[in-house]
Amino acid sequence: MELTLLDEWLDVVDNMRTVFHRIMRLAHEEKELYILIVLNKYSRRNADQPPWISVIRRHLQQGMQNGLIRDADVDKTAFAVWSSFLGFNLMISRCNDLPAEEAEQRFLIQFDMILKGVLNHG
Repeated sequence: MELTLLDEWLDVVDNMRTVFHRIMRLAHEEKELYILIVLNKYSRRNADQPPWISVIRRHLQQGMQNGLIRDADVDKTAFAVWSSFLGFNLMISRCNDLPAEEAEQRFLIQFDMILKGVLNHG
């Protein structure tokens, strides 16, 4: 059975919430593993663009076409969204005594801040 985080029936916002929430939980629950993954994936030896940026780009583009996401440079926006959550999760992974409820609250604030930056408000 294949586990998938993305649901083709959900919009970009719901899919981003699902994916970034799961990654935040990994950073909170498996701190060392998360840091090892990040260090391995984003080292200077691996100069390739992270595959998730392409996924985010595709979903942002679809959201722009549907009018949910405001028009912007999709490549730069995908990079900004991904890197903001990467940094956020690194900070979560460094908090040793952070209760799960507090991590969840911080995630909701982070997601809300990022979401407000990409939604089409008018």
